[in-house]
Amino acid sequence: MARTNTPRMVAEGNSMPVVAHGTEGVPLTTQTIVPLTSAARTADTNSASLENPGFPGVRVRVNVTAITDTPSVVATIQEYESVGGNWINILSSAAITATGRTVLIVHPGCVAVANRVVNEPLPRTWRVNMDHNDTDSITYSVDADYCVG
Repeated sequence: MARTNTPRMVAEGNSMPVVAHGTEGVPLTTQTIVPLTSAARTADTNSASLENPGFPGVRVRVNVTAITDTPSVVATIQEYESVGGNWINILSSAAITATGRTVLIVHPGCVAVANRVVNEPLPRTWRVNMDHNDTDSITYSVDADYCVG
């Protein structure tokens, strides 16, 4: 896949627009947020409710930097159903069991890939749920780029 040569600027305080390198088929990003800062975790964790400022999609990255024993965690992007007050799963990763980076994309027009990409727009209110399958420690952060198209 070819990359564009657009420079990347880092957003201070998640409020400054960001221009990122694009890849064919992957939406360009315009704003970066950090739903979960880096920490060692042993139990289920939800980000705060996130308000989409009007972007069609998002690219979420889970960056695992340390593990103890055999942890297993599943990252899920969820939308808030205001009528019933429930959180509904949009996209879930495969189990994350090692250090490294896992990327999830929610965006209309993208080709769906199981446990990686869903072809639908990002809802107004969403969050990231990290479902721990055991109590072994895993250190990770979650950041996300809102995508324009």
